[in-house]
Amino acid sequence: MQVRTIQYCPAPTGAGKTYAIEERLAEFIREGETAILIQPSKNLCHQTAEEMSVRFPDVPVEVFNQDTYGDKTLVSLSDHLRNPPDRPHVIISTLAAFLMIPHFDRPERFILVCDEIPAAFVPESIRLPDNHRLLTDALAIADDGPIYGLVTASNPSAIRKLAENRNKDAFNTLVNPLARRIYQGRYTTYIDRKSYNGLLVGSKDDRVLATYSMLNPSVFLGFKSVLLAGARAEETILYKWFEGKGVTFARDDALMNKLRYNEHENGRWIEFHYASERNWSKTEQKNDPSFRPRFLEAVRSLFGQDEFVWQDNVVNEKESFSDVLYAHNVGHSPHGLNRFQHINKAAIMSALNYSKNEGGFLTNMCGIGPDEQRVALAYHSCYQTYNRISVRNPNNFERKIVVLPDRQNAAWQQERFPGSVVIPLGVDARPPVRTRSDRIHANDADRQRAHRDRMKSQQEEVMNGLKQAVASKQDIFIIEDCHGYSFNTVIPVTSLQGSIIEHKKDDRSTMIACSNGAFVKNMKLHSKSAFESKEANMLISPALFIDKDNVTSRRSKANAFCGRNIYLDIENGTLTHRQLSKIFPNVEMLAYSSYSHTKGMPRYRVVLITDSIMSPAMYTTIYNMVCHKIEMEGYRDTFEFGFNNKEKVHGIDRKPYLTDLFYLPCQPADGDGFFLHYRNGRKPLDVLDWCNNSFPTRFDSDGLADAISQGLAKSIATDHAQLCEEALQRFRDETVEQGKSHKALWKLNSTLLEGGVDDASRDVTLTQAALSSRSPNDRINDKRRMMRSAGRAG
Repeated sequence: MQVRTIQYCPAPTGAGKTYAIEERLAEFIREGETAILIQPSKNLCHQTAEEMSVRFPDVPVEVFNQDTYGDKTLVSLSDHLRNPPDRPHVIISTLAAFLMIPHFDRPERFILVCDEIPAAFVPESIRLPDNHRLLTDALAIADDGPIYGLVTASNPSAIRKLAENRNKDAFNTLVNPLARRIYQGRYTTYIDRKSYNGLLVGSKDDRVLATYSMLNPSVFLGFKSVLLAGARAEETILYKWFEGKGVTFARDDALMNKLRYNEHENGRWIEFHYASERNWSKTEQKNDPSFRPRFLEAVRSLFGQDEFVWQDNVVNEKESFSDVLYAHNVGHSPHGLNRFQHINKAAIMSALNYSKNEGGFLTNMCGIGPDEQRVALAYHSCYQTYNRISVRNPNNFERKIVVLPDRQNAAWQQERFPGSVVIPLGVDARPPVRTRSDRIHANDADRQRAHRDRMKSQQEEVMNGLKQAVASKQDIFIIEDCHGYSFNTVIPVTSLQGSIIEHKKDDRSTMIACSNGAFVKNMKLHSKSAFESKEANMLISPALFIDKDNVTSRRSKANAFCGRNIYLDIENGTLTHRQLSKIFPNVEMLAYSSYSHTKGMPRYRVVLITDSIMSPAMYTTIYNMVCHKIEMEGYRDTFEFGFNNKEKVHGIDRKPYLTDLFYLPCQPADGDGFFLHYRNGRKPLDVLDWCNNSFPTRFDSDGLADAISQGLAKSIATDHAQLCEEALQRFRDETVEQGKSHKALWKLNSTLLEGGVDDASRDVTLTQAALSSRSPNDRINDKRRMMRSAGRAG
């Protein structure tokens, strides 16, 4: 669906944006056009209408809101737009009423102007009663990436009844806003599939329906023209979301030229004071109950008996400055408030942050990172609030003091007002938090798009090179239920299920090509095998290894062409395979006990079945997204003070590479084992879907590319990867004889340090070397000493 170019005016506060819009509207009417003006509040609608009646008495203006039409506002507005008077005029309404119009007939007849940028993101959490199926049975959920599901109405009639709520039923009232967003189609709504599935099966932990709704660009489709005007427009959620959906924005320079100013020029009169050295949040206040009283006392001391405005979270307003006669609470919708311009002081204590899950959705689904979220929510709110005072008046040359919650916020505001200063209140003795340096990508959305493009490109390379890969392995296929396959086609490799390796030191591999059903059957058969030692068992790798002329090894990363299925090695944690299956409720998976498994200390492996092969990079990306999703469910990687079954620790032994090895299923050395196939209502992980919705996680090593040019980063990363592979191969060659591994591991560490290999890659390489030695436990201890000493060679 094509969306017209949207004009926008990123006017700074106090620059006369609404004043300029009124003049633009008058021009439209005199040219014979009818215009719709959307504003954020009823008060602002009336204020604008009154100003226009004075400035442009010849321009007809009609206001539609509850003050003018009462309960019939929506019906009256809809009728008016369906059959407007046969004369040019201005229609003024609130954004809320505009979005509730059930159908917009012939929008090309109108020019649309939005005064302030609409909120594009509507998160909502509803604790549903037991009769939630009145809603959930009427919904259809379609997979949309690795975490979220797209919500649509499977029963539009039922959703319509909930949206209309004519009888004011209690349940209907509870879900009415969500039902309206789904039914009216103004928003695209998503849910977290794991928690939603838990709700459907009656899980006690999943009684809350969490939804994330994004405003559709189609809301502005078809109008004669559209103008969005609002401060710092490029930094809003709407701008970033729409742009990611293909909307083109064009700056309205003609309107910008009518403003009093385009940039703030009175910064030298402003002081930004701040309380906390850390990002302000309710959690910060909870962790240190004494901090907030110190903050409030510092404000009282700084302002003395001077008049000031303030803002705080609703739950804290009674204990803030409600008892101070010369203190004015501006509330949480300060747009259009101009009666405080005589005041020179403001204090803002509000903690505005998206929840962990809400922020995760914006990052993972929309490509809007945490820093961008904080700017769009907390910093913009503060900017609008303190600009209600004399800060907005460029002709006021008195000293102005603005108190903000944290240093990062104050630093951002200072950049908006060149010449202003940032001063700590002196109530936080903690050192400042280090911030990241500028990155190669302009924002998280660009970084995510680049990440997805890179994954798609590498995935295409794998698919295009299948025949060559098959040719190198034709003599050693293991074929189960695949007798109809031709070796001269790419079918065997697209049915790849990994490679078998007889023991860790064996550089040969045997490819497995079979159906998913045969693979599961084989794995279950192996689970019944018993061995005297773990090392007596064979290993499996997700990779297809191919020989390369310029690579001496046969089982290194350079030899890994593609692979299938995602493997997780889990031990010494509290995450059970049943809990893991609920985190990925739609993905077919295997779970089987390892050789060292005991009832008291479960150790097991999980195989997430995939629907196709993956490139090495795609395997690592999906693996990291899986770990990221598990951590989003509250699981950490380590215990705080030793093992505690009440803590949520996943226990994943990170093996993120296609070349990593895993022992085949077998019976534990002590006690009974298990082999489970989670398949009912599930399907293999959709590699293409995860690729198209992939996102960088904390596990991805993009830091180097953020600090230097992308081309140089790629070159360095390639060199380091090659160095690690060659050094690891030398280690293997030097440790064929017993008693050589200790000295060889120190030599390997020294080589990696001299080559400038990053700590994460060095740790992985040393671990691989240690595990492939004859004394893996001793070498692992050596490795730990090396990582602690940061390069002390022996």
